[in-house]
Amino acid sequence: MNDQTAAVPRHGNVLRHIKNSLNLSKIHLSLFVAFSSYFGFLLNSRSPQNQGLIVASGVFFLSCACSTLNNIQDRHIDALSKRTRNRPLPQEEVTIRFASVQFYFLVVTAFSLLSYGIDTPLPGLLGLLSLILYNGCYTPLKKRTLFAMVPGTLCGMLPPLIGWTASGGQQSALIILIVMMIFGVWQIPHTWIILLRHFADSSEMPIPGFFDYFSQNSLKRILFVWVSAFAVLMLLLTFCGVVLTDFVRWIIVINAIGLISGFATGLFLNKATCYRGLFIHLNLSLLLLMLPVFCERILIAV
Repeated sequence: MNDQTAAVPRHGNVLRHIKNSLNLSKIHLSLFVAFSSYFGFLLNSRSPQNQGLIVASGVFFLSCACSTLNNIQDRHIDALSKRTRNRPLPQEEVTIRFASVQFYFLVVTAFSLLSYGIDTPLPGLLGLLSLILYNGCYTPLKKRTLFAMVPGTLCGMLPPLIGWTASGGQQSALIILIVMMIFGVWQIPHTWIILLRHFADSSEMPIPGFFDYFSQNSLKRILFVWVSAFAVLMLLLTFCGVVLTDFVRWIIVINAIGLISGFATGLFLNKATCYRGLFIHLNLSLLLLMLPVFCERILIAV
């Protein structure tokens, strides 16, 4: 009886550690990043291959590693924000040692996968560059200057390029440049919506922020400009050989138009802006760009 009673908290501890590990890894974001690398791989190979899945797995583990290290680096700042104070490290649900061991395991796994069966060292080198830009530049700089968004944006542009280089990179370089710009531009409204959604909390943080220079209404107008630029880049992608069928081309066109109209309504016409809805719409629009292209290449390959 005592053994059964003791097994319950042990079982609960295991589940709690798994949950904390997933939170440290920002698992949903990491899956999205991995899919973007596979998207870059497919743009060059035109058909799914096992090597692309290995590369995407490597990018997934690398993103988890970067997120884990970011949680370690930001644990003191996270404790000051209502939005982030419930993360595992500020709550002391895990130790620094636990998070560090997780980081080293993830980063070794990531670079092992990024070098497995690939003739070129570029995917691994780009992965290392991502780690340097995100954890070595963006994370420490964001506590000091708004220009931290530059290395942060550059880092977010690299996953599709990692997939592209892993598959050979024989297609037009213009394609991957446009794709990288799409992911770079997408990141800016993605981040700003989070800040606007938590306006009071973000404006009180002891780090440089856009709220120090712009009003909330001004940020809305700037946000709409970035979203419009993102939509235009999606449309541009339909003219450079990425899309293989008219059906998918029309999906992307409707997606771009719906994005602009949705944000115009949500930001300027509605009495109260639902930032959570806009955040979901923005992320779905990027997913609706990648999924149709992904599906048509699978169908063509079959």
